[in-house]
Amino acid sequence: MIVPIGYWVIEQVGQDMKILKEAGLTEHIGVNLSFRQFQDGYLASTIERLILQHRIDTRMLEFELTETALFRDESHVVSCMRSLGKLGVEFSLDDFGTGYSSFSMLQKLPISTLKIDKSFVKGIGESTSDEEIVRTIISLARNLNKKVIAEGVETLEQLEFLKAHHCQMAQGYYFSRPVPLAQFLQLLETRLNLQPSESKGFKQMRLLY
Repeated sequence: MIVPIGYWVIEQVGQDMKILKEAGLTEHIGVNLSFRQFQDGYLASTIERLILQHRIDTRMLEFELTETALFRDESHVVSCMRSLGKLGVEFSLDDFGTGYSSFSMLQKLPISTLKIDKSFVKGIGESTSDEEIVRTIISLARNLNKKVIAEGVETLEQLEFLKAHHCQMAQGYYFSRPVPLAQFLQLLETRLNLQPSESKGFKQMRLLY
């Protein structure tokens, strides 16, 4: 069911994007794509149709894919990504560091963001090896002129470590568990009004679908 569900999610993003714009939010919305969805030969054309049908602002749209998806059918994945990239869609590489990405793949694919896997973030403050991996991925992303997001942030110690090493964005239960859109808007307003210091050091925001 992941293929039809995936298309439904994109339609939902199109509807929610209107609400977000009305609220004055124009940040990125991240949508997960599984390797199974790339087995659909009509993936790129269907997504393009949905973007046009729902008037989705592709400047706000980012698709997240795993390293597994890249290597299942490299030529097809590259073709889909390039087709969607021409529409202005960006891509992020999820769970980075746990798969088989090569530097050549990072250079030739339209990937704008690397997401540090939560297994490494969890080790901050406990494992010097995990901390070094996190620092290395942040440095790699900066050197390749790509954005970087830390996944699975759950403690203030982890957050402060990431800020100290110039990680641009972070996500995790430290900020909030997943919530419906209406609750998210209320939560965001409360956080910005009452705890502005928490967001200091992070200049961007993303919604995850």
